[in-house]
Amino acid sequence: MIFPKKFVQKLRREVKDIREENAELHREILKGILTPGSSIITQIDKEDKEIFDLIQDMYHYGYITDADKREIIRQLKDLHSLLKSTSFSQGSPEIDNLSFLLERIQSMLEHEEEYLDYKPGAKSKEYVKVSDIIKARDHAIVFNKGWLKNNGSNIYFEGKMVQGIKVIHHITGVFVEVTGEHYSSEETIREIYHNRVITPSTNNVFAIGRDPYCYIAESGRLAGKSEKEIRKVLGAKHADSFIVVKIMAPAHSVWIRVKQGDPAKFAIESKNLPIKAPKPQKGFKLSIRNKVYLLAA
Repeated sequence: MIFPKKFVQKLRREVKDIREENAELHREILKGILTPGSSIITQIDKEDKEIFDLIQDMYHYGYITDADKREIIRQLKDLHSLLKSTSFSQGSPEIDNLSFLLERIQSMLEHEEEYLDYKPGAKSKEYVKVSDIIKARDHAIVFNKGWLKNNGSNIYFEGKMVQGIKVIHHITGVFVEVTGEHYSSEETIREIYHNRVITPSTNNVFAIGRDPYCYIAESGRLAGKSEKEIRKVLGAKHADSFIVVKIMAPAHSVWIRVKQGDPAKFAIESKNLPIKAPKPQKGFKLSIRNKVYLLAA
Protein backbone atom coordinates (compact mmCIF):
# COMPACT_ATOMS: atom_id res chain seq x y z
CA MET A 1 0.00 0.00 0.00
CA ILE A 2 1.37 3.47 -0.91
CA PHE A 3 -0.45 5.59 1.68
CA PRO A 4 0.87 5.85 5.30
CA LYS A 5 -1.09 3.41 7.46
CA LYS A 6 -1.47 5.70 10.49
CA PHE A 7 -3.26 8.27 8.36
CA VAL A 8 -5.32 5.62 6.55
CA GLN A 9 -6.75 4.49 9.88
CA LYS A 10 -7.61 8.08 10.88
CA LEU A 11 -9.16 8.75 7.48
CA ARG A 12 -11.43 5.71 7.70
CA ARG A 13 -12.64 6.76 11.14
CA GLU A 14 -13.23 10.39 10.23
CA VAL A 15 -14.90 9.97 6.84
CA LYS A 16 -17.72 8.02 8.51
CA ASP A 17 -18.53 10.90 10.85
CA ILE A 18 -17.28 14.20 9.44
CA ARG A 19 -17.74 16.90 12.08
CA GLU A 20 -16.90 20.59 12.05
CA GLU A 21 -15.09 20.50 15.39
CA ASN A 22 -12.51 18.16 13.83
CA ALA A 23 -11.48 20.62 11.11
CA GLU A 24 -7.82 20.61 12.15
CA LEU A 25 -7.79 16.81 12.10
CA HIS A 26 -9.20 16.80 8.56
CA ARG A 27 -6.30 18.98 7.42
CA GLU A 28 -3.76 16.78 9.19
CA ILE A 29 -5.17 13.60 7.66
CA LEU A 30 -5.27 14.82 4.08
CA LYS A 31 -1.84 16.44 4.14
CA GLY A 32 -0.32 13.42 5.84
CA ILE A 33 -1.93 10.71 3.77
CA LEU A 34 -0.68 12.21 0.51
CA THR A 35 2.94 11.82 1.56
CA PRO A 36 3.95 8.23 0.72
CA GLY A 37 6.03 6.53 3.40
CA SER A 38 8.75 5.88 0.84
CA SER A 39 9.89 7.61 -2.35
CA ILE A 40 10.20 4.14 -3.89
CA ILE A 41 6.86 2.44 -4.54
CA THR A 42 7.09 -1.34 -4.64
CA GLN A 43 3.43 -2.28 -4.35
CA ILE A 44 0.04 -0.80 -5.25
CA ASP A 45 -3.04 -2.80 -4.27
CA LYS A 46 -6.83 -2.52 -4.43
CA GLU A 47 -6.86 -0.90 -1.01
CA ASP A 48 -5.02 2.10 -2.44
CA LYS A 49 -7.86 2.59 -4.92
CA GLU A 50 -10.39 2.52 -2.06
CA ILE A 51 -8.32 4.98 -0.04
CA PHE A 52 -8.24 7.45 -2.94
CA ASP A 53 -12.06 7.41 -3.00
CA LEU A 54 -12.01 8.30 0.72
CA ILE A 55 -9.48 11.07 0.03
CA GLN A 56 -11.87 12.62 -2.49
CA ASP A 57 -14.78 12.37 -0.04
CA MET A 58 -12.77 14.16 2.66
CA TYR A 59 -11.56 16.78 0.14
CA HIS A 60 -15.12 17.61 -0.89
CA TYR A 61 -16.96 17.18 2.41
CA GLY A 62 -14.32 17.71 5.08
CA TYR A 63 -13.77 21.04 6.82
CA ILE A 64 -10.82 22.38 4.88
CA THR A 65 -10.13 25.83 3.46
CA ASP A 66 -9.25 26.82 -0.11
CA ALA A 67 -5.66 27.28 1.09
CA ASP A 68 -5.72 23.69 2.38
CA LYS A 69 -7.11 22.52 -0.95
CA ARG A 70 -4.33 24.24 -2.86
CA GLU A 71 -1.76 22.48 -0.69
CA ILE A 72 -3.52 19.15 -1.25
CA ILE A 73 -3.53 19.75 -5.01
CA ARG A 74 0.22 20.46 -4.84
CA GLN A 75 0.77 17.19 -2.97
CA LEU A 76 -1.39 15.31 -5.46
CA LYS A 77 0.82 16.64 -8.27
CA ASP A 78 3.89 15.33 -6.47
CA LEU A 79 2.25 11.95 -5.91
CA HIS A 80 1.17 11.81 -9.56
CA SER A 81 4.74 12.48 -10.71
CA LEU A 82 6.03 9.78 -8.39
CA LEU A 83 3.50 7.28 -9.71
CA LYS A 84 4.37 8.16 -13.33
CA SER A 85 7.99 7.33 -12.64
CA THR A 86 7.04 3.97 -11.12
CA SER A 87 7.14 0.83 -13.25
CA PHE A 88 6.13 -2.79 -12.68
CA SER A 89 6.72 -5.95 -14.67
CA GLN A 90 4.20 -6.69 -17.41
CA GLY A 91 1.30 -8.82 -16.24
CA SER A 92 1.70 -7.90 -12.57
CA PRO A 93 -1.50 -6.96 -10.66
CA GLU A 94 0.01 -3.57 -9.82
CA ILE A 95 -0.24 -2.43 -13.47
CA ASP A 96 -4.03 -2.01 -13.41
CA ASN A 97 -3.98 -0.40 -9.97
CA LEU A 98 -1.28 2.04 -11.09
CA SER A 99 -3.23 2.98 -14.23
CA PHE A 100 -6.38 3.51 -12.16
CA LEU A 101 -4.66 5.88 -9.72
CA LEU A 102 -2.86 7.82 -12.46
CA GLU A 103 -6.12 8.38 -14.32
CA ARG A 104 -8.15 9.31 -11.23
CA ILE A 105 -5.54 11.69 -9.84
CA GLN A 106 -5.06 13.37 -13.24
CA SER A 107 -8.83 13.79 -13.59
CA MET A 108 -9.10 15.35 -10.12
CA LEU A 109 -6.19 17.70 -10.79
CA GLU A 110 -7.63 18.93 -14.09
CA HIS A 111 -11.05 19.56 -12.56
CA GLU A 112 -10.16 21.02 -9.17
CA GLU A 113 -7.45 23.43 -10.30
CA GLU A 114 -9.78 25.21 -12.70
CA TYR A 115 -12.81 25.34 -10.42
CA LEU A 116 -10.83 26.20 -7.29
CA ASP A 117 -9.57 29.39 -8.93
CA TYR A 118 -12.80 30.47 -10.64
CA LYS A 119 -16.09 30.76 -8.78
CA PRO A 120 -19.48 31.09 -10.52
CA GLY A 121 -20.67 34.66 -10.84
CA ALA A 122 -17.09 35.80 -11.54
CA LYS A 123 -15.99 35.64 -7.88
CA SER A 124 -18.81 37.96 -6.74
CA LYS A 125 -19.67 35.53 -3.90
CA GLU A 126 -23.25 35.24 -5.12
CA TYR A 127 -23.18 31.43 -5.02
CA VAL A 128 -22.68 28.76 -2.37
CA LYS A 129 -21.90 25.07 -2.88
CA VAL A 130 -24.71 22.67 -2.02
CA SER A 131 -22.15 20.49 -0.23
CA ASP A 132 -21.35 23.44 2.09
CA ILE A 133 -25.01 23.59 3.14
CA ILE A 134 -25.14 19.83 3.74
CA LYS A 135 -22.02 19.71 5.91
CA ALA A 136 -22.81 22.89 7.89
CA ARG A 137 -23.94 22.65 11.50
CA ASP A 138 -27.69 21.85 11.47
CA HIS A 139 -27.35 21.78 7.66
CA ALA A 140 -27.96 25.54 7.55
CA ILE A 141 -25.96 28.65 6.67
CA VAL A 142 -26.66 32.37 6.52
CA PHE A 143 -26.69 33.49 2.90
CA ASN A 144 -27.89 36.76 1.33
CA LYS A 145 -29.26 37.87 4.74
CA GLY A 146 -31.38 34.73 5.09
CA TRP A 147 -31.14 31.12 6.23
CA LEU A 148 -30.38 28.56 3.53
CA LYS A 149 -31.11 25.09 4.90
CA ASN A 150 -31.07 21.48 3.73
CA ASN A 151 -33.97 19.56 5.25
CA GLY A 152 -33.76 15.97 4.01
CA SER A 153 -34.01 15.99 0.23
CA ASN A 154 -35.12 19.63 -0.06
CA ILE A 155 -33.43 23.02 0.30
CA TYR A 156 -35.20 25.99 1.91
CA PHE A 157 -34.47 29.70 1.89
CA GLU A 158 -36.04 31.62 4.76
CA GLY A 159 -38.48 28.75 5.30
CA LYS A 160 -39.63 28.57 1.68
CA MET A 161 -38.69 25.52 -0.37
CA VAL A 162 -36.43 26.24 -3.34
CA GLN A 163 -38.07 24.72 -6.40
CA GLY A 164 -36.21 22.54 -8.88
CA ILE A 165 -33.56 21.02 -6.61
CA LYS A 166 -33.41 17.77 -4.67
CA VAL A 167 -30.58 16.29 -2.60
CA ILE A 168 -30.16 12.54 -3.03
CA HIS A 169 -28.12 10.46 -0.58
CA HIS A 170 -26.84 7.31 -2.27
CA ILE A 171 -24.45 4.57 -1.22
CA THR A 172 -21.97 5.95 -3.79
CA GLY A 173 -22.20 9.55 -2.56
CA VAL A 174 -24.38 12.65 -2.27
CA PHE A 175 -25.97 13.90 -5.49
CA VAL A 176 -28.15 16.79 -6.55
CA GLU A 177 -30.96 16.69 -9.08
CA VAL A 178 -31.71 20.05 -10.69
CA THR A 179 -34.67 20.79 -12.95
CA GLY A 180 -34.95 24.19 -14.58
CA GLU A 181 -34.48 26.47 -17.57
CA HIS A 182 -31.22 27.02 -19.41
CA TYR A 183 -31.25 30.34 -21.32
CA SER A 184 -29.16 31.22 -24.35
CA SER A 185 -29.46 32.09 -28.04
CA GLU A 186 -31.81 30.21 -30.38
CA GLU A 187 -28.88 28.51 -32.12
CA THR A 188 -27.35 27.31 -28.86
CA ILE A 189 -30.66 26.03 -27.46
CA ARG A 190 -31.29 24.00 -30.62
CA GLU A 191 -27.76 22.53 -30.38
CA ILE A 192 -28.35 21.57 -26.75
CA TYR A 193 -31.56 19.78 -27.69
CA HIS A 194 -29.94 17.83 -30.52
CA ASN A 195 -26.73 16.98 -28.61
CA ARG A 196 -28.36 16.48 -25.17
CA VAL A 197 -25.41 18.33 -23.62
CA ILE A 198 -24.89 21.84 -22.23
CA THR A 199 -21.40 23.14 -22.92
CA PRO A 200 -20.09 26.20 -21.02
CA SER A 201 -19.62 29.25 -23.19
CA THR A 202 -19.16 33.01 -22.98
CA ASN A 203 -22.90 33.39 -22.30
CA ASN A 204 -22.24 34.83 -18.83
CA VAL A 205 -21.47 38.56 -19.04
CA PHE A 206 -19.27 38.48 -15.93
CA ALA A 207 -16.92 35.90 -17.39
CA ILE A 208 -13.55 36.91 -18.76
CA GLY A 209 -13.19 34.51 -21.65
CA ARG A 210 -14.79 31.14 -21.15
CA ASP A 211 -16.93 30.53 -18.06
CA PRO A 212 -16.45 26.87 -17.02
CA TYR A 213 -19.89 26.61 -15.39
CA CYS A 214 -23.25 25.56 -16.81
CA TYR A 215 -26.17 27.65 -15.52
CA ILE A 216 -29.80 26.66 -14.91
CA ALA A 217 -32.57 28.92 -13.59
CA GLU A 218 -35.61 27.99 -11.49
CA SER A 219 -38.50 27.17 -13.84
CA GLY A 220 -41.39 29.54 -14.42
CA ARG A 221 -40.06 32.49 -12.42
CA LEU A 222 -39.06 34.50 -15.50
CA ALA A 223 -42.32 34.06 -17.40
CA GLY A 224 -43.55 37.32 -18.90
CA LYS A 225 -40.20 39.08 -18.48
CA SER A 226 -38.58 40.83 -21.44
CA GLU A 227 -35.29 39.51 -22.81
CA LYS A 228 -33.54 42.56 -21.39
CA GLU A 229 -34.94 41.87 -17.91
CA ILE A 230 -33.98 38.17 -18.11
CA ARG A 231 -30.43 39.00 -19.19
CA LYS A 232 -30.12 41.38 -16.25
CA VAL A 233 -31.39 38.83 -13.71
CA LEU A 234 -29.29 35.97 -15.07
CA GLY A 235 -26.19 37.93 -16.06
CA ALA A 236 -26.35 36.42 -19.55
CA LYS A 237 -25.42 37.86 -22.94
CA HIS A 238 -28.14 35.91 -24.74
CA ALA A 239 -31.57 34.97 -23.37
CA ASP A 240 -34.02 34.97 -26.26
CA SER A 241 -34.61 31.21 -25.91
CA PHE A 242 -34.53 28.47 -23.27
CA ILE A 243 -34.83 24.72 -22.79
CA VAL A 244 -36.22 22.99 -19.69
CA VAL A 245 -33.86 20.24 -18.54
CA LYS A 246 -33.09 17.84 -15.69
CA ILE A 247 -29.52 17.11 -14.62
CA MET A 248 -27.85 14.99 -11.95
CA ALA A 249 -24.45 15.89 -10.47
CA PRO A 250 -22.39 15.35 -7.29
CA ALA A 251 -23.40 17.77 -4.53
CA HIS A 252 -19.88 19.22 -4.36
CA SER A 253 -20.07 20.35 -8.00
CA VAL A 254 -23.44 22.16 -7.77
CA TRP A 255 -23.69 25.78 -6.61
CA ILE A 256 -26.86 27.70 -5.77
CA ARG A 257 -27.76 31.38 -5.74
CA VAL A 258 -30.92 32.57 -3.99
CA LYS A 259 -32.14 36.12 -3.52
CA GLN A 260 -35.49 37.47 -2.41
CA GLY A 261 -37.58 38.32 -5.47
CA ASP A 262 -35.36 36.53 -8.00
CA PRO A 263 -35.51 32.94 -9.29
CA ALA A 264 -33.00 30.52 -7.81
CA LYS A 265 -30.05 29.96 -10.08
CA PHE A 266 -27.79 26.92 -10.20
CA ALA A 267 -24.21 26.69 -11.47
CA ILE A 268 -22.77 23.25 -12.26
CA GLU A 269 -19.08 22.43 -12.58
CA SER A 270 -19.01 20.62 -15.91
CA LYS A 271 -17.41 20.96 -19.34
CA ASN A 272 -20.13 18.84 -20.92
CA LEU A 273 -23.29 18.55 -18.83
CA PRO A 274 -25.60 15.69 -19.90
CA ILE A 275 -29.30 16.58 -19.78
CA LYS A 276 -32.59 14.71 -19.67
CA ALA A 277 -36.18 15.76 -20.18
CA PRO A 278 -37.88 16.47 -16.81
CA LYS A 279 -40.71 14.14 -17.86
CA PRO A 280 -39.56 11.80 -20.66
CA GLN A 281 -43.11 10.94 -21.66
CA LYS A 282 -43.76 14.62 -22.38
CA GLY A 283 -40.38 15.32 -23.99
CA PHE A 284 -38.37 18.55 -23.92
CA LYS A 285 -39.93 21.98 -23.65
CA LEU A 286 -38.18 24.64 -25.72
CA SER A 287 -39.04 28.31 -25.94
CA ILE A 288 -37.55 29.83 -29.09
CA ARG A 289 -38.07 33.59 -29.25
CA ASN A 290 -41.30 33.27 -27.22
CA LYS A 291 -42.66 30.41 -29.31
CA VAL A 292 -43.04 27.17 -27.31
CA TYR A 293 -42.15 23.72 -28.72
CA LEU A 294 -42.63 20.28 -27.15
CA LEU A 295 -40.11 17.93 -28.73
CA ALA A 296 -39.39 14.23 -28.25
CA ALA A 297 -37.12 13.15 -25.42
